[in-house]
Amino acid sequence: MSSEPGNLAPAPTGAPVVTTRGLSKCYHIYARPQDRLRQFFMRGGKRLYREFWALRDVDLQVFHGETLGIVGRNGAGKSTLLQLIAGTLKPTKGSVELGGRVTALLELGSGFHQDFSGRDNVFLAGAILGLDREQMAARMERIESFADIGEFLDRPVKTYSKGMFARLSFSVYANLDPEVFIVDEALAVGDARFRHKCMYRFRQMQEQGVAVLYVSHDAASMKHMCTRVAWIDRGQLAQVGDPNTVVDAYLNDLFYGSTRGTANAAGSRSAEGLRGDDDLGTRQCTFLSAKLLDSKGRPTDHLTARDRCELVLTVRNNSLDPANDEFMVGFSISNLRGIAITGTHTKANGVRLTTPPVGGQITVRFRFELPILASGSYAISVTTTVFDSAEQTQLSHLVPNALTFQASHTEQVFGLLGLACEVAVED
Repeated sequence: MSSEPGNLAPAPTGAPVVTTRGLSKCYHIYARPQDRLRQFFMRGGKRLYREFWALRDVDLQVFHGETLGIVGRNGAGKSTLLQLIAGTLKPTKGSVELGGRVTALLELGSGFHQDFSGRDNVFLAGAILGLDREQMAARMERIESFADIGEFLDRPVKTYSKGMFARLSFSVYANLDPEVFIVDEALAVGDARFRHKCMYRFRQMQEQGVAVLYVSHDAASMKHMCTRVAWIDRGQLAQVGDPNTVVDAYLNDLFYGSTRGTANAAGSRSAEGLRGDDDLGTRQCTFLSAKLLDSKGRPTDHLTARDRCELVLTVRNNSLDPANDEFMVGFSISNLRGIAITGTHTKANGVRLTTPPVGGQITVRFRFELPILASGSYAISVTTTVFDSAEQTQLSHLVPNALTFQASHTEQVFGLLGLACEVAVED
């Protein structure tokens, strides 16, 4: 395994393990249930249904060792695409070509018999995929250890919680030595420790050459773990490529992003620079400028670990009521893969902002010591959020990657963040 979490496998090469050509799925929608029967007997007569194309003309290739994330709105066709690749649906048009065994975790407990024990269902799942009892017995210890559900493995699965279903389902299908592993939102109910285990297993499968297809609404995990991301919009492939680019384009479409902006000098962006294709929010209050300053108050785009620095953010009130509306300002620091490493906001620091009059502005200065970051390029995303007396929040303005800077250090860094500690040795 890589010593640095967040480092993805090398770019895929060689022949694809999954290829879709013109892949399409159409459903017939009837106004009344009886029209389906009438249509059956009409045999080519008047059409009593309307066509709904859940997926249309999707061309994709997935390679050994890569993780392809799939994003899109609810009903966009993501699950339909996975079911067609897994073979649980037949396409209306087009084709799917596979280069190895496919295991698909499309629904928690799918294929499990409710009255069988978890252990019996493990053997059942293997049989469905063509593995005999001896082959599954050889994998049982590994599956049992990964699931970590103790004595529940020998109890009927109808007694399981959703979390136990997630554990056993993932453990079974991820340990059947697939060439293609498909996961559709099934990990959302797992606890934090189990999700970490799943992410680690994804890494192992990548390095072993397994192709992973992964659907999630979690933008951070898409950027973190995927080699490429495909955006499905209204049944069609809208975009496929770099995870940061595609996920940000999808989020911009989802939250009605604004017009393109331009960047200014290093360490500083103005009002125009803080409006881009990927900024989000209601814009009740918006950022006018952002500046990153060094310890001497000069704009900078290069910092060394433990440097004192200052982030200066200016916000304008566009429509907030100064008498009733409150807001907070914050930021996060992310690496090139979009992984948020650290951040904070005014409220977390016990600072309550006074809302200026409409058209007025306020400047917030965050002074801090730069953490011991691994050398490389980093981005600062800034956000302002409106909240009420009941602590209900609403995003007003988020500007991803408002500023970028290079970090360097003179200390050894293992992983994403260096750890400053005191070491004592006793005889």
